[in-house]
Amino acid sequence: MQNTDNFTASRVPTTTLNTTRPYEAVKGSDGTVTYKYNVDDTQPLGGLPPYTLVYMPKTIEKVPAGDDEPIYTNGSATTGYTRPVDENTIITNGGANTCGHFGIYDVSSLDTKMAAGGKYTWYTYYVPTAFTAANCRYHRMFSPVANGEGGTSVSLPFKPDADASAGRFYEFGTNDGKTVSLNLVTSPQANTPYFYFPDKEGELTSSTSQEIAAVSKEQTESFAVPATTGDGLYGVYAGTNIMSDASTAVYAMSAKAFTNNGKQYPAGTFVKITSATAVNPFRAYLKLSQAAGAKASVLSLFRDDTTTGIEGAEQNGENAKDGYWYNMQGCRVEHPGHGLYIHNGKKVIMK
Repeated sequence: MQNTDNFTASRVPTTTLNTTRPYEAVKGSDGTVTYKYNVDDTQPLGGLPPYTLVYMPKTIEKVPAGDDEPIYTNGSATTGYTRPVDENTIITNGGANTCGHFGIYDVSSLDTKMAAGGKYTWYTYYVPTAFTAANCRYHRMFSPVANGEGGTSVSLPFKPDADASAGRFYEFGTNDGKTVSLNLVTSPQANTPYFYFPDKEGELTSSTSQEIAAVSKEQTESFAVPATTGDGLYGVYAGTNIMSDASTAVYAMSAKAFTNNGKQYPAGTFVKITSATAVNPFRAYLKLSQAAGAKASVLSLFRDDTTTGIEGAEQNGENAKDGYWYNMQGCRVEHPGHGLYIHNGKKVIMK
C-alpha cells in the first residue's frame, strides 16, 4: 500500500472479493480525497484476507475505525465471526510498531481445511517486524468438555488472559509408558504449547498490552515451539504433517471417546499417530522418545491440578525423598491407592 500526502487509511473489510475493482483513493485539486470502492462488493487493498497484517506509517491521517464487521472467506461465505475493523492494522513510527487489535484464526473457522497437501500453505504465519498489541484474540470458539474429559491443544503467539472459570491450561509433565500426566499452569505464556480444557464456551483473548515477536520467512513453513528435541509438547504455527517413526512416538489427544482392542477409552486419551496426519496452525502434539522401546498405541491421561508439588510436601515437615509415599498435601500415606503421590522426590501416578 502506498500512502502519500497524509491520505486517510480506510477500512480493510473482509467482504466479497472483486478483483476488477481494487481499492483506489483519488485526491482532488482542492485536497478532498474520494474513495472509489463499495464496501458491499469490493475489498480494498486488493482483497486481503482477514488474517493479513497491514503495516501503515504514522503519518496516516486516520486509521480504520467503527463497529465490528463480519468475517468472510472464500469470497463471500460468512464464517459467523466478527472482528474489529482495525484488526491487524499496525501503525509504524520509527522503531515502534503498535496494533490496537491483533487476531489469529483457526483454519476450521475459515474454510473446509482441505488445503493442498494438508499443510494449509494459504495460511502462513509470518510477522516481518515485531509489534506491540493492545488486545489479542484467537478466533476459535471453544466448547466446554463433558464430565471433565477431553481437551484440545493450543500454541499461541500471545499470552492469553487466564480465567479459571472459563478453562484451565496444562503443560506436559511426565510419562511412564502407560500414562501421561499434565501439570496445571495458572499463568500461560506466549509461544508456549499447552493442552486447554474449557469449562464454558468462549474464545482465548488478551486485553494486556504485549509484544508479538517477529517470525522470519525461514521459520514460516516449519515454525514450531519449543525449537528443541526430547520428550514434550510441541506447538506449530503453520500447518504441519506429523507421524511416528522408529525413534519418536507422536501422539494427538482424542476429541471423542473410542474403542481400541475391545477396550473403551474416554475423550482426552492420547493416541499414537502412525500415518501422516495434518496438524492445524496454533495447535500442538505430544512427542516421546522410543529409544527405550516402542511406546504403546494408547496412553491414558492424568491431570495434576495441584500447584504445591514436591515443595509442598517438604514444607509440611516431611522429607519427600526418604522412601515413603506422600500425597500432594504432604501427608504420609501407608498404602497409596489411585492418584498422584510424591515418592523419593518425584511425582508418581498410582493406578
